[in-house]
Amino acid sequence: MGPFWDGRLPRSVAGVQSLRRPGEDMIGVLAMPISPGWVVFAASAISLAMPILMIVMGLCSLIWPRAMWWLSEGWKFKGAEPSGCALVATRVGGLVGLIVGIALLIILNAPSVGA
Repeated sequence: MGPFWDGRLPRSVAGVQSLRRPGEDMIGVLAMPISPGWVVFAASAISLAMPILMIVMGLCSLIWPRAMWWLSEGWKFKGAEPSGCALVATRVGGLVGLIVGIALLIILNAPSVGA
């Protein structure tokens, strides 16, 4: 390591006692086992939430490009109006987000081949 840090965590920080045992180094703390149930829950929540968020944002960009432009850029300027090119770019981005969101929803939640 180095002369300033030996890799061990402090016993207490701001008066709060640490849960680690004496002699336990940082690698031991970081390598603590995680319950497989939590990993499966987190992975399934992400695999469902991200595509749905992309689909919703893509649909909003397609249906209300002016509102989505205002949320991303318009609020920064007083009395600003989007150009036609900005509205088209917002709609194209919404279409891409919609397509990617649907593809991710299908790919991440498809049953595995061996199941």
